[in-house]
Amino acid sequence: MKHIITAYFSICLCLLIRGQNEYFQNNPRWIIHYNCNPIPVDYSYNVFYGVTGDTLLNNHVYKIISADEYHIVRSEDTQVFRWDEGTEQERLIYNFMGEVGDTLEVSEMVSEQTLIIQELDSVWINSEWRTVFTLGSDYPIMAPILIEGVGNSVTGLFGIIDAWMDCGIQTTCYSVGNFSYNWDSSGESFNSFEEIEGPCSTGILVSQTEQASINVFPNPCTDFIQITGFAQNPNIKIKNTMGHVLITECCQQQIDVSFLATGIYFIEIIAHDRRSILRFVKV
Repeated sequence: MKHIITAYFSICLCLLIRGQNEYFQNNPRWIIHYNCNPIPVDYSYNVFYGVTGDTLLNNHVYKIISADEYHIVRSEDTQVFRWDEGTEQERLIYNFMGEVGDTLEVSEMVSEQTLIIQELDSVWINSEWRTVFTLGSDYPIMAPILIEGVGNSVTGLFGIIDAWMDCGIQTTCYSVGNFSYNWDSSGESFNSFEEIEGPCSTGILVSQTEQASINVFPNPCTDFIQITGFAQNPNIKIKNTMGHVLITECCQQQIDVSFLATGIYFIEIIAHDRRSILRFVKV
């Protein structure tokens, strides 16, 4: 009887731990590389996703994932939910559950196609086995391999996987805890999902609150830009879409950009060990 009770409580404890954002524990991070060819300019840049805080909504603890945009998410068992600020309700974006031949349950934020599970496998990540899904569809999809709690080799966990031609996109690194995992560039096999000691080098992430407080205006601009909402004595760099530094400033709120050519630029602001990157358009 004692053994039965012990086993019962062990199972309950595992289920309890399983339902508390386990996909988002131990500081997971994603690096997504974009190499786009829009008109009138070409540009290439990295987007860093990482946990920068948490929040309590409807008696659930959500993790805040920050990048160029932010996501408010939580996981429970094999499901991932995202908080929709418009409707003030959560939406299921993934359910990493199913057998071969089943339809994988995802939201239109991931794919508008019907995704059929063609193969199942597993891979060891963050001290546990994660399911690997090989997916098929009537229409082309960019990334047929999907890893539970990690996402795909193209857009990671927070982007769509339907095929498009505007950008070349790749998840160059995923890390959790003290290990990072690199995808093969083809994205067609998880066998190349190599474990390396040490986290992805993503730089310093800025929290949702800090990011929202920083503002650049006017945007688009012609002669000058104003930067507000940062701490005192920031270091500021303005880069072109190739990553070349064109302007370096310190402690300035107004910056002369009149000599810049028409196009898209990035402002990197570093203050008190925090880094923020914003985009603006010069016309």
